[in-house]
Amino acid sequence: MKTKGVAEGGIVSGLVVVIALISIYFPFSMTLTLLLTLFLPVPIVVLGRRHNLMTSVISGVTAMLIMFLFVNPISALSLGVYFCAIGNTLVYGLSKGWNTARRIITVGLVLVFIIFAGIGLFEIITGQRYIEMIASEAKVAMDAVLETYQKLGVFDAEQENLMGEAAQVFIKTIPMTIPAMLLILPFVMSWWINLLTGFTFKRLRMPIAPVLPLSYWKADMPQKVFVVVLFVVGWLPIGEVYKMTFNLIMYTIYGVMGLSFIYHLIETKTKKPSMLLKVLTVVATVLFQPVTLLLTMVGMFDFFIDLKGRITK
Repeated sequence: MKTKGVAEGGIVSGLVVVIALISIYFPFSMTLTLLLTLFLPVPIVVLGRRHNLMTSVISGVTAMLIMFLFVNPISALSLGVYFCAIGNTLVYGLSKGWNTARRIITVGLVLVFIIFAGIGLFEIITGQRYIEMIASEAKVAMDAVLETYQKLGVFDAEQENLMGEAAQVFIKTIPMTIPAMLLILPFVMSWWINLLTGFTFKRLRMPIAPVLPLSYWKADMPQKVFVVVLFVVGWLPIGEVYKMTFNLIMYTIYGVMGLSFIYHLIETKTKKPSMLLKVLTVVATVLFQPVTLLLTMVGMFDFFIDLKGRITK
């Protein structure tokens, strides 16, 4: 390893440790903490592209070992594995010329493995079931909220009963939705990590294939086959948790493609594309169920028959 690589590797190790410590000990806001966490692998990617994979691996491992001096072993190990694995996966992918879709999918799969390995280790060490623990904590929190409302006398007896029934439904739904969220979240994180990597490379004037804007996303045949398999498996006589997981993943894909279609319309059919319209679309999707259903249906058609392409033609 060249002297320059060693020097820059040491600087990157220190930078990663500082960013990690800021995200842990100085949580100014949830948004800032999340952005710092997503940014953690980026310096390692920059180092790897400037030198080679071995340099970035050594720098990442060094940063992880330094973390053990400042935080508890579990936090040091989890953060260290995260930025080492993700950063070096991107270094390897960029060296092999992977396109943005492959980078997002591969990093997402690595994150899925890290999350479920962490949950497995947690269950082995504590002897607790992770999903059951989350559900029980949600029940305790919900009971405390209902008890507070009862003491304040804000609602009458009928309204309190309705709130109690809704809370019970919510608590029963939690264990069924957590697996899907744990599978969807890594790919959202991967998309943001790739966005931050592209932004950083652009600022440093380093070459990288940019992440394709959401308005131009298009489903390829392997992705269509994957969704069809999810649909078929969802109708098989399997457990309700599996059905819920497969359906949530499928509807999330349709919802994202629906947003992609609306964004494409805004950018191609308006004289002056407005970010405000895009934000309002997201807000309406979150707040109003009919809009969510409509967007999901549009996304399903766009996913399979490429509505964006037909409109553009």
